[in-house]
Amino acid sequence: MRRIDGWLRGVLAVAQGRGFVVAAGGERFVVTAAHCLPALPPCASFSPPAEKTYPELLGWPGDKPVVPAACVFADPIGDLAVLGPPDPTHLPEQSRAYRDLVQAADPLPVGPVACGGQHTATRVFLLSLDGRWFPANVGSQGRGLWITNAAEPIRGGSGSPIITPAGIAVGVLCMASSAENYTSGGPNPELIAHLPGWMVRAYSSK
Repeated sequence: MRRIDGWLRGVLAVAQGRGFVVAAGGERFVVTAAHCLPALPPCASFSPPAEKTYPELLGWPGDKPVVPAACVFADPIGDLAVLGPPDPTHLPEQSRAYRDLVQAADPLPVGPVACGGQHTATRVFLLSLDGRWFPANVGSQGRGLWITNAAEPIRGGSGSPIITPAGIAVGVLCMASSAENYTSGGPNPELIAHLPGWMVRAYSSK
């Protein structure tokens, strides 16, 4: 089990929100909430690399995001996005800056939620705005996680990982409020259900 203070080394700033580094197929990616992106990329697989690249998107928490990244997957309904390196052929300097950043982070392992339904709770940890982990429960509907009984109000931090006590990232925080008593909410993207198939296959083949 990774020490709880070590989980922060996988978390990055993504624009005004957050994301976290994961590894799949020998590459490192950043998972975040889709609404953290300044705008969604064009819905065209043949769009040029520049149209899928954000020049100043990533950074360390507390710093101004200045590192570029390319969107390699976005689900606007499930509210999940996966970021990767800018195209190294057309954007070599941007690609190098991305790789330098993610290589300095500690990727979080990804796995399923060990619960049978929305009303069967599993203990997890959420990340506060000031960088503290606090406990909550989640239930899974198979395509989304519902948070209940959070130890603190959920006031922000979109794109942060939802992590089990064993240090496994199982979801992405998307629901937050300024309300004092907002300790439950959903749905939040469930990684194994919402990540693209090519990433899920990389995890299931281990």
